Amino acid sequence: MTFTAILAALLLLQDPPEVVIEMSKPRQGGRNLGTAGYEATPQEAPFLKKVTEKRVSFRTAAKLPKPSNMTDEEWEKFEKAAEKQKEKELATRIPVDAYQLADQANEYVGWFGIVRESSTDEKAGMTTLTLEHKYFDGLVDLHQQIVSIYGAGDFTATLSKVQTGIPKLSLVRIFGKVAKGKDGRATIAAEYLRVWDWGLFAFMNYGKDKSNPKWVELRKTPGEKSYSSRPDSSYYENLLGARE
Repeated sequence: MTFTAILAALLLLQDPPEVVIEMSKPRQGGRNLGTAGYEATPQEAPFLKKVTEKRVSFRTAAKLPKPSNMTDEEWEKFEKAAEKQKEKELATRIPVDAYQLADQANEYVGWFGIVRESSTDEKAGMTTLTLEHKYFDGLVDLHQQIVSIYGAGDFTATLSKVQTGIPKLSLVRIFGKVAKGKDGRATIAAEYLRVWDWGLFAFMNYGKDKSNPKWVELRKTPGEKSYSSRPDSSYYENLLGARE
């Protein structure tokens, strides 16, 4: 056995580095409402740079009718330009209709999700989370984090930590490499988690909803009314269910 092979084997026997968990603080947006791009924290930034997954495209695939003030020649040029733009976008983005979590196996991702279930294995020093995936288009409010109430289904995450301090039904962003579990579900070996507790995030409605029906049944507020600029406990309970 070569020295390189021996070194690789020894590394596999070592315990994985402990996951980094960062609790988000209120955004410095005051009471002024507005929209901004997502900003990673200094701790989060190195993990965000590692993401290899293509972004999800939320653009509609509906075919537009020809406007009455356009000639056939103008419309043909417009359609060709639109098709080229679509091909260009598909090279860097995944249409939301075709997006599947398990298809992202071997990609490094930064997924958002609501913590639904948590179990620990103290002997192994591990925690496993079940999360309800939420779409994210890159935009947030000046004063709070925003994700879609819709998502692409459930996924799991394994954390090399037992006492995580992550509240149930909080919003998290998890960075790590995706694998497909034996049950076909996507799972992430988490390297970093950023957590938003109630009062620090809200929802909007975009993307094709592929959420677990078990969680959808808990929603008392329809998706088109899922946004609030000042969310309180009843807001989250009507969209996510009650905390136990």
